[in-house]
Amino acid sequence: MLRSVSCSCIQFGLEGLHLLVTVAIVLCSAPDLRSGELFPNFPGKALILEGLYIYEMPLFPSSLEKSGQGFFRVFIGQDSWIVSYQKRDDAMNRERLHEAGFTASCDGRNVYVIRHLDSQGLPPRTVSQMADIYPGSIPPPLKQDLYNIWLAFASFQELTNDQGTTRSPNAPDLSLFYNQDNQCLYKWTNDANSTIFPSLTIHSELHPLTRDLPGSGRLYRLRLPPALAGGYLMLSARWSNPTSTQYGIVPSRVEGDFFSINEKNRTDTNLYVRMRFVCQVTNVTCSVMDPIPAGFDGTVPIYVKDHRFASLGLADVTYVLTNRWSRAVEEWINRQAFSRPRKSLEVAALEEYGLHPPWWKDFIARWGTRMILLVLAFLPLYALLQQRRSKQKENLTQ
Repeated sequence: MLRSVSCSCIQFGLEGLHLLVTVAIVLCSAPDLRSGELFPNFPGKALILEGLYIYEMPLFPSSLEKSGQGFFRVFIGQDSWIVSYQKRDDAMNRERLHEAGFTASCDGRNVYVIRHLDSQGLPPRTVSQMADIYPGSIPPPLKQDLYNIWLAFASFQELTNDQGTTRSPNAPDLSLFYNQDNQCLYKWTNDANSTIFPSLTIHSELHPLTRDLPGSGRLYRLRLPPALAGGYLMLSARWSNPTSTQYGIVPSRVEGDFFSINEKNRTDTNLYVRMRFVCQVTNVTCSVMDPIPAGFDGTVPIYVKDHRFASLGLADVTYVLTNRWSRAVEEWINRQAFSRPRKSLEVAALEEYGLHPPWWKDFIARWGTRMILLVLAFLPLYALLQQRRSKQKENLTQ
């Protein structure tokens, strides 16, 4: 009897020691999300993560889509990424949205998003793919599913410090998203419930920039209630369930929550969950990185809205792309851009809300850049005329 008890104790002790050693190895080899070790880079190759994506929007009206799910496939390369997503919504949502999924990619300079339309819900002879191109390496939250998946698996490439500033995850339009006065504060912290992966939070500024909606649509600084004077929590993301693979330890579960406040009532200090999502990784592999931009292979016509020229007063440049993406195509796009009428992101945003900006704002947006260039070109001529006049006066006096 004593021998069997002692054997059980020894076996229990060995199992406990093995568990402690395993935990110690995991903790010592725990990757740092900010350094990129969580998703290791392989020369000339990319880490591929596949799985299920689920989201819920508690605040949305019943007339809009409140929840859904789909399958994702993410390529993570050296300062680049590709996200493929296939929706798994009910037939009613597919018919209403006409969108079956998307393919998005980033080369570190621009974000390319191709939306795959559901041909069953479209009229005949309709373009089955539409695309948007955005400057920078952060997809705008208007593409909410893409933003969430990017946040889960590629945000560490952009948010590289322990804390810093980033673009707003709650921006309702491109004008607010790219506005340099609308910065938010992000911070990586060690989660009390997880000693392996840090968590991410994004807070608003002390006086966040917002838009008067419904109303005039004007931009203004929001005065937060005293309880939120330091800025309010806009986003919280957590990485968990470390899984050991032949490519390293990766988190197999990512959760995120987006928060909003009642901007019209300063006495309401509650945070409301605007959206929550979960990414569950089911497969991890490694392969050669696909070409970027992904999906622009010339097999089908793509209707493109290009937002890369917004800083030049061009909110979007539209064109139909039928060829494979190349340097010649980019040169053709540049020629197309400078022949289009000017429109700022702010004017375009107001028009999307059904609002019409003052005539002088539209005039400046359309002709301001050309007028400035015309004045600059006229200055040397004006200086030359003044110089000739002064010489003529000197000759007359002599």
